[in-house]
Amino acid sequence: MLIQQTREVVIQCLIDQLGEDASALIKDFEDAGDSAVNMEELVPEVMAMYLVKKESGLVNDVGVVIEGSTVLGHLGDLSRACCYLVALT
Repeated sequence: MLIQQTREVVIQCLIDQLGEDASALIKDFEDAGDSAVNMEELVPEVMAMYLVKKESGLVNDVGVVIEGSTVLGHLGDLSRACCYLVALT
């Protein structure tokens, strides 16, 4: 668990260091029970990763969106989603 958190922090710091806006690439959602609402917000995105978190703060779902469509879901953590995103582009 600690290694995954460290990887996520490093990824977000790398995005900041490169001068990019992390919120433009990584979309955070709270688990509202209706995933259709969250997916509607991702339609205009060309390329993004999404995190759906429970009220407790634990990650419920992580996925990759390309051209408004979810191409991968339930990836487990942000670092894995980044690896898949790089492989898909």
